[in-house]
Amino acid sequence: MEHHEWGWMIVVYLFLGGLGAGCMVLSGAAHLGRRGRYQGIARAGAILAPILVGVGSGLLIFDLGNPLRFWRLFVTFQPTSPMFIGSWLLIGFSLVTMIYAVLQLPPSWLRSLAGRFPKGSSALETLATWNKPAKVEVQAGKSLERDQIDINFPHSPKAVRRLRSAMAGIGIPLGLGVGIYTGVLLGAIPARPFWNTPMVAQLFLFSALSTAAALLMLVTPLVFKGDASHSELQHRSLLRADLIFIFLELFIIIPYIIHGELSVLSAKESLGMILGGPYTGPFWVGVVLIGILIPAAVELVEASVGIKKLPVLLTRGLHFVVPVMILVGGYLLRWVFVHAGQDTAFL
Repeated sequence: MEHHEWGWMIVVYLFLGGLGAGCMVLSGAAHLGRRGRYQGIARAGAILAPILVGVGSGLLIFDLGNPLRFWRLFVTFQPTSPMFIGSWLLIGFSLVTMIYAVLQLPPSWLRSLAGRFPKGSSALETLATWNKPAKVEVQAGKSLERDQIDINFPHSPKAVRRLRSAMAGIGIPLGLGVGIYTGVLLGAIPARPFWNTPMVAQLFLFSALSTAAALLMLVTPLVFKGDASHSELQHRSLLRADLIFIFLELFIIIPYIIHGELSVLSAKESLGMILGGPYTGPFWVGVVLIGILIPAAVELVEASVGIKKLPVLLTRGLHFVVPVMILVGGYLLRWVFVHAGQDTAFL
């Protein structure tokens, strides 16, 4: 194998960047779609998005070799460069998501911070009051009309509610942009035939949304303590969304392989990396089987017939294991593409 200029930090950056972008998209959609009903998803995604992208961006900066010179990306005007566009996209995304996250922080967290920062305690207490969401009761088997559920954050001034919704609305396209960019960064390198197709960006976007839905399945119950019916509603919503993203992801992998087989010799040969080559096992077992097919099968069964008849411990185990499998598959997808792409070249 060739020497890899892009190592583990780039792999983790692509994974965390896509994960954070997906969290923002799902959070914004949950906040704007049926406000009050999915406030747990909105809150968890808002908190995770800037943290994940921030950590990932930090790794990207350190991978440059001389981190103190990263500012040159912003002053060198190259509107056709994916790195230039992506750098400013990450800046815009980070600013919007940080504002949005503050406006979604749980009141208990804000009051805890108020005790540690006495000088700003009054502002934090006020924000805690503003961030107190309405209590929404979801009765099993009954759907709520929009005017009954569009009551999120009733204690916030109108201007704050509008700002929160504006940040959610702006964050969705920015999140989609960051999710796509993680794939564009690879696809824009023509010297690597394994990467050089727009389908890489699409695959990374759908994977970002799927892994974000999986992470939110794990985290939402921790940051939002709703009643059992409300929690179940949010889990079902994330499960159905994840099924859509998983199938979109799968149906990008299939044409990606077909396109490579029918393309130029270099592209066809590059597919050998995952069709009998050194990355065959990680891709087909780790990405496709563990990260896509098994989770899809379990989620299909749960979405269609449910798993309530199973023992409680087994149900909880599946609710933990399946999202973890999706996250593992999403990480391995980036690992395979980053390393396999660097092992290929035009013939």
